[in-house]
Amino acid sequence: MASKNMTRIIPLYLTLVLFGFASAQPPLGQPPVCPLTLLPIRGCIRILRIGVILNTRNVGPCCTILDQLDPPRASVCACDAASINLGILGITVNLRVNQLLRLCRVPTTPDFRCSLI
Repeated sequence: MASKNMTRIIPLYLTLVLFGFASAQPPLGQPPVCPLTLLPIRGCIRILRIGVILNTRNVGPCCTILDQLDPPRASVCACDAASINLGILGITVNLRVNQLLRLCRVPTTPDFRCSLI
């Protein structure tokens, strides 16, 4: 009798545990951060300079890096890479980053903006 109950409970327990891990989200209110250091995002830094025209041919190395991240973190890493270039300030950062994310097919919200410090 006990083994019959256990055979019903174990699959239910495993389903609940696995589903709980799969749908875990970071706590609300904590903004995403870029988990990458300067070295991995250097491909993004190079193409986000002023004077470099962004197109599907030259964004490949950066897109490869951003594809490894979930969209919120990829967006933050792109913002970090753009802000490292001292010549890019204010609205230019948002324009360049949004163009890059669009070319890399990273989904963002329509009102996405980099939070500049």
